[in-house]
Amino acid sequence: MCVLDYDHHCLFLNRCVGRGNHRLFLLFLVAMVMAHILFLTAGGLYLWPRLSAESVSTVIGREAWVVVLCV
Repeated sequence: MCVLDYDHHCLFLNRCVGRGNHRLFLLFLVAMVMAHILFLTAGGLYLWPRLSAESVSTVIGREAWVVVLCV
């Protein structure tokens, strides 16, 4: 199938990005950025009370799974 102004094929949208669907691709990117910000905020809110009660190395050792997911 020929796509005008073909940019690339997006595996997440399962379609070629070109004329007529750049808006859909940009909406997808904005949604992913917002999801990442929400996840980092939730991770930060989870770790913050622990950081004020214990040392950083103790929290990183005990809650390494949260730190790894945030990184």
